[in-house]
Amino acid sequence: MENEVLSTTKYVVDNSAHVKINMDKLEELSQTVKSTGTYVLPEDIYSKILVLDIDRRTNYLLLTASLCFCFWGDPKWKIEYNGQVLDGWYGLCAAFIKTVEENRPILDFKYLAAISEADFADVLKGNVEIPLFKERLAIVREIGKVMVEKHKCDFLRLIREAKSDWDLVHMIVENFPSFSDKSTYMGKTIYFHKRAQVLASEIYSYLPKEEHNIPDLSNLTACAEYKMPQVLRAFNILEYDSELSHLVDNQIEIEKDSPYEVEIRANTVWAVEKLRAALISRCPDIDAITVDNIIWLLGQDKSKLNKPYHHVRSTAY
Repeated sequence: MENEVLSTTKYVVDNSAHVKINMDKLEELSQTVKSTGTYVLPEDIYSKILVLDIDRRTNYLLLTASLCFCFWGDPKWKIEYNGQVLDGWYGLCAAFIKTVEENRPILDFKYLAAISEADFADVLKGNVEIPLFKERLAIVREIGKVMVEKHKCDFLRLIREAKSDWDLVHMIVENFPSFSDKSTYMGKTIYFHKRAQVLASEIYSYLPKEEHNIPDLSNLTACAEYKMPQVLRAFNILEYDSELSHLVDNQIEIEKDSPYEVEIRANTVWAVEKLRAALISRCPDIDAITVDNIIWLLGQDKSKLNKPYHHVRSTAY
């Protein structure tokens, strides 16, 4: 099955006017990578996901991946959990674990299909309203309805029908319209499938091997979002022209599906592909998701992030 993310984003890279990949800097970074570290959630959240029974665990992964987008704002949305203040992806995962611990039916698809605005707001209650709250509410209702009306609330059965990581990505996008992640660039459709790939990767990582038919994650690409291009730019691997640099550096919001945004995302995908290729001699089995993790971990050294990330309001990432 063709990986349409790689084939369509390559066209963008070849025609980019505002973003380019500096291969010399990419090669420099490849020589310094000594570890293939793994990105994981905080232990108290991670361990509580793993103690969920398999059905509830898969429902949790679907729910959180479906909402894995757009956490930025001023002030940034945050929640408190177990004495910690968490934001972004960590905050979202904690919010749903906390709701599970309160014995509320947040992993019940029938409940999600008709969840009230007030109940959902309570699940995500933080210091401020989470960005794109209405869109998130529509997404969880969609997931609930699809699972009730088409799949008898059995997401695990749906997972088992997939024969590969990319087959699973397609299955997710085809069944849940809100996971669609594509743009138009110079008249061509460009695919990214960020959240669907996150979900496929988590299913592979969080479920016992006997619960799915995915041999590996070798067909997945980098998940084109905010942090990845920010880190790649900090290492001078991604270079923006003066026009785009002005927008990003001054935190001026960029329009969704604009050439700026599509070029940032497409070049991120291919910078990771090229870095993976540069690492293969030392790490023969390395895949793009592992390289994605390496770059994310490098970005945890905030002293190296001398430029902000780009700002786009989107349910894609």
